Amino acid sequence: LSLLSISGQRKQLLQSRNTSETNRVSVIKKLRTDDFGITRKYEGNNLCQAKGLEHSEQNLNSKMSCIDIEKLVDICFTEKLNTKEPTESSAVTHLQAVPETTTQKIRSTSILPFKKRRTKHQFEFLSTAISKHQTPTLGFTFEEEFRLHDLIVRREYIEDEIAKEMLNRGPMIIKTMMERAALEISMNRKLTFDENEFDFTQACARDLASRMFKDTFDEFKYLDKSVVYNCVHNSFPSSCCLMLAVIEGTKHLGWMEQKKHIGQAGETHEQLEKKYLPNMEQYRGFGSEDLCFVTSPWAQTFDDEQYFMETIKQVGEILGSDLKLSVAYFMLLFSSQPTDSPLVNNAHLKQVQLDLGLLLYRYLTTKVERDEAAEQAHSLIGMLDRLHRCGEIWMNKRIRMLP
Repeated sequence: LSLLSISGQRKQLLQSRNTSETNRVSVIKKLRTDDFGITRKYEGNNLCQAKGLEHSEQNLNSKMSCIDIEKLVDICFTEKLNTKEPTESSAVTHLQAVPETTTQKIRSTSILPFKKRRTKHQFEFLSTAISKHQTPTLGFTFEEEFRLHDLIVRREYIEDEIAKEMLNRGPMIIKTMMERAALEISMNRKLTFDENEFDFTQACARDLASRMFKDTFDEFKYLDKSVVYNCVHNSFPSSCCLMLAVIEGTKHLGWMEQKKHIGQAGETHEQLEKKYLPNMEQYRGFGSEDLCFVTSPWAQTFDDEQYFMETIKQVGEILGSDLKLSVAYFMLLFSSQPTDSPLVNNAHLKQVQLDLGLLLYRYLTTKVERDEAAEQAHSLIGMLDRLHRCGEIWMNKRIRMLP
């Protein structure tokens, strides 16, 4: 009897243990229940169980989407620098709340610039395209070389037509300007102008260039006429600043060479020089220090003056006395837009910008190694927005001169 009773008790213990193991909830199920408030029924309707699982997955995805990956990366760098092995609980706690003072201290002492990601500008796609990993390694072709020479001739043609237009619209204004320039050059003084002359020349050149670009340059011939007109009209002030940059970069040359770099070597300009400045081939080149309209104080704020002159000198230094590089950049600038222009995201203009940007980069590879060519191209592309801002200063933030 005693043996039978012991056997019966043992059987009951085994049955109770099996029952408890069957009803035991796994750690993962318990975590899900604790974290997301899901009460799952292991007996009953299968439909309720499926809905509970779906709800848990949705909550899990929702919680995962809230994780700040950038903050997690910063934490990993911080723990690595401190050479401490974090525990699971401390890592979770640190992820949930990072003290601001600690983050600032890390940023000030670490060599890694946490959270300082490079901000994109509107010409980011050009910088991406101009990469030795994405651009074919083909040599600069004869057709591309001819294209640059053709652009030089076409730009010179537009500048010559602008001079003709000014003579037709305001012959007395041009006569006064040329006579005063001849006197100031002979006396070794800075070149001056008055506001009426500035307004006349800017308006005349801006309007004619905007109307002529589509029919003059093949790069724009497939674009809508109104798009080309507005594109050139918006970019024209920055082109005046680029001309000053080219003058600054070529001031070590004589005037006869310098005028080729700004496109003013056509027939009309030659006739004007022969009439009013007969001995110009003997004169040195001009720089920004020879122009009164960029002699301080000339802008409404000193910061604008400093920004303008820094940009002009940096662009002039990169372009130097390379005529082909200057004209390629001239075209790229005209195809670009100020940040507030409605054409800034125009797909057709972006295609033109990409074409001209690659032409500029590929030409640079004929002069320097590919890495240096890419660096110079990136620098010039980065200056586009600065030149557009300089154009805004040039047109709207100057101190108006008294007559």
